[in-house]
Amino acid sequence: MTDAEWVCILMQDDRLKSTYLEQMINLATKYPTVQAIWATEDIIGEAGEVFRIGKATRREELIQPGTAPWASALRRGCIWTISGSFTRRSLLTSIPFRGDLPHCGDFEWLLRAIRQAPFLYFECSLIELRQHAEQASAFNLRSGRDVEESYQVVKENLAVYGHELSRADWLRICSKRSRVALGSRY
Repeated sequence: MTDAEWVCILMQDDRLKSTYLEQMINLATKYPTVQAIWATEDIIGEAGEVFRIGKATRREELIQPGTAPWASALRRGCIWTISGSFTRRSLLTSIPFRGDLPHCGDFEWLLRAIRQAPFLYFECSLIELRQHAEQASAFNLRSGRDVEESYQVVKENLAVYGHELSRADWLRICSKRSRVALGSRY
């Protein structure tokens, strides 16, 4: 790990836009208590062709830690984009990624971190995420490996913190995660 205060996690075939570092430093300065920042992304193909342009409203959403953002992320899935994320090194060392979750480690990490640390979402496309049929995440989605891990993460979270949710919340979370899983496999 680096000695830098902030760490950018970037997957090997994704790209940062030229204004990324300037924008992230400005946001980190503007929100000194924030521990992790992520921005909207463009989706590009194997050769760099643009498939989808990310939203560019420049909206800044401060997400305070607690049960509500945790439950929202549990229901929606990994809302935080790991590739291109800008995270304080101290948060990454105090809440390390689990090595036993190679496909959903970012989702599990988000669920632990968002209960404890403020996050910031910036609705401005600063990252280009590559998407193509041969990448590992596409294979894991097709094979269902990430679905199994995702269910494991949800089950573990509900076992520990489920008492903080109403029965209706449990049903919404399980229903939404099931629809996501079924949609991803078929």
